[in-house]
Amino acid sequence: MDNLLWKDIEDLQLYAKLKGVKRESRVARERSEDAVTWNVIRGLEKANVLGPWLESVSGLKAPRPSVAYWSCDKATGYTLGLLDEARLAFDETHNKGTEPDVIVDTETTLFFVEAKFTSGNRTRPSEPARATRYVEGGQGWYAQVMQAPFAQVAVDGHFYELVRMWLLGTWAAQQRGVAFCLVNLVGAAREPGIEAAFGRFIARSNQRRFKRGTWEGALAHLQAVRPLDPITIELEHYMLQKTAGYGSDCGLRSGFSL
Repeated sequence: MDNLLWKDIEDLQLYAKLKGVKRESRVARERSEDAVTWNVIRGLEKANVLGPWLESVSGLKAPRPSVAYWSCDKATGYTLGLLDEARLAFDETHNKGTEPDVIVDTETTLFFVEAKFTSGNRTRPSEPARATRYVEGGQGWYAQVMQAPFAQVAVDGHFYELVRMWLLGTWAAQQRGVAFCLVNLVGAAREPGIEAAFGRFIARSNQRRFKRGTWEGALAHLQAVRPLDPITIELEHYMLQKTAGYGSDCGLRSGFSL
């Protein structure tokens, strides 16, 4: 818990629910993406600027955002229903199902946030034979939202994780009749070409978007609209002090470009 910034009673109650749903928890590690995700996104949520920040990243409206961390429905303490339905549509097994770091459901847009701190986006399936479930699932949904064969995207292109997020997210948004945006949240110096690299494989539109957001941009947005808020000050201090392990010179690397 030492890695977590927000620990009031409401935060701790919510975090207790998350532990019952999240498959793995690595918040105690120095380079924990989970801890960074909680500290930054929860900070935006507590300051009531999560919706406006998502709008600035996506260009889509985000009114009345409802947030689910690691698929946990705050109200029930169980997996969010819309994600359960999407997993079922693509025949995912319970212990290997797609798990966005953050889901933000709004009145007009569904957001999946895939967060990366020190790791990258390039992943491949450990069992390529499982591809059939994604190509045929959702009544052939793959053909409607993808522009390249699964093997080219997930295996050769190493975008297995992102393609799963895109498939399940667009499918869930279609069921709800809302727009969808997959936000890849990374450091300012990382993945500069990810929108073009992954974007060439997917069928994007005004209602289906893939966007790169940055941790530093999230803080800058908070500073612009809540400059004197205690949450802003605490998050700024955290990000200025946050390290990301040791570099090749054996010195500690800064976690963010601030």
